[in-house]
Amino acid sequence: GILMTVIAAYNGTSSFVFGADTGVDYGDCRMTTCEDKIRKEHNWIIGMAGDGSAIVKIEFHPEAFKTDSIKSVTEAMHDILDDALGEDKDFLAILANTKTGEMFAMDSYLYPQAIPSGNFWAVGSGGVMAIGAMAVMPLPLDRGMMDQVVEACIKYSPQCAGHPVSKVFFKA
Repeated sequence: GILMTVIAAYNGTSSFVFGADTGVDYGDCRMTTCEDKIRKEHNWIIGMAGDGSAIVKIEFHPEAFKTDSIKSVTEAMHDILDDALGEDKDFLAILANTKTGEMFAMDSYLYPQAIPSGNFWAVGSGGVMAIGAMAVMPLPLDRGMMDQVVEACIKYSPQCAGHPVSKVFFKA
């Protein structure tokens, strides 16, 4: 099943603000109740979109996030997902570390792209729309503003559904 979703994130000075919709498609079945697209493992906040089987594999390996090194996390994710990645696979993520203050966007090849402090990014089916919505918001973004960003995706992107779930995580 494909988790058609949007994961939006803002790397603030003292916190990270993450947002997601709650819609999930499994074949022809559409649910609007997935509340845990954004999770915390050790010092990492993880927002994932795309292939459901890849997401579940990552969720069953919280030990991959025991380190604060993005290089080590990426290597562990490669080992976990091995053949489940590449051009034809839809897996995207945003990772942020509360201890180091770093944020990264990841594509299906698990290449981490740094998102500097004061910047934002989004991945998934409503990602482009979320980036546009965040671009017109006054920074810094707060939880209520992130809800508005995700609401725009739910309203205007056919792949986003449900309601917004936004969370704030403070940096150490």
